[in-house]
Amino acid sequence: MKLMVMIRYPLLIMVWGLLAVPCAAQEVLQIGTYGNYPPWTISGSDGTITGFEIDMINDICPRMKAQCTIRAVNFGKLFDDLAAGVYDIYIGGLTATSERLKRVDFSQPYAATSSGFMTTAKCPLAAALSLNQVILDQNETDLPESLRGFLQGLRGFRLAVHVNTVQERFSDLYLKDIVDIRRYTYEEAMYDDMLSGQVDAVMATSWSLYNFVAHNSNRPNPAVLFGPVLSGGLLGSGLAAALRQGDSDRLARLNAALSAAIADGTLARLSLKWFGYNIAPD
Repeated sequence: MKLMVMIRYPLLIMVWGLLAVPCAAQEVLQIGTYGNYPPWTISGSDGTITGFEIDMINDICPRMKAQCTIRAVNFGKLFDDLAAGVYDIYIGGLTATSERLKRVDFSQPYAATSSGFMTTAKCPLAAALSLNQVILDQNETDLPESLRGFLQGLRGFRLAVHVNTVQERFSDLYLKDIVDIRRYTYEEAMYDDMLSGQVDAVMATSWSLYNFVAHNSNRPNPAVLFGPVLSGGLLGSGLAAALRQGDSDRLARLNAALSAAIADGTLARLSLKWFGYNIAPD
């Protein structure tokens, strides 16, 4: 009997010790996003946020073994707020560029992007309907001659751009002495002003332009695309998540989660749900 007690007692201590060890807690991540940038993010009247990027975040967080809290943040302060630790990751329509890489670390791209131009059918600019693709060189002073000619053709017109975007930087670099640049905090406002004749044209991401044209084709003076489709160079390498510089472990886990979501077709499926076509990188 004593022998049995001597054997069982250590076993009981061992089992109790294992049960007493708490399970490893999931990492809690604060994710900042853009409040309303349909269909990437869409703010509801009740304060909820839906959209492609919200679905994507809800998919990749479990892959990272993390519990994520998502909230809309100030896009204009995202670099400062990330550095200050206000939140851990920003995912919200942000294009990865070499200039921005000086302030944050970027994940691999999760969506391919390009930029283009839109006007109304009755605007003289609509005659420049060539939608050929132009891939910019990393050398910002080296533009193809055909593109330079197109930009000169915008002289005297009023061009709307969204502030703090790669399109604003492109306009400041190449168009400040050619067009009247009008800057907008909200994308919807610049589209409304184009339709009402307050501005002549808009430069924005191609997916946003395609979406707007598709939903405004029945107007007496509908929106139309014109000019080249631009990508590369200062316009960036696609949409990516931003993290604090040096946050290498979290960046590696995020990239692994994104790679898995691309490989198993999740991002393609979400693309079709929100855009109707695949925006995921190859």
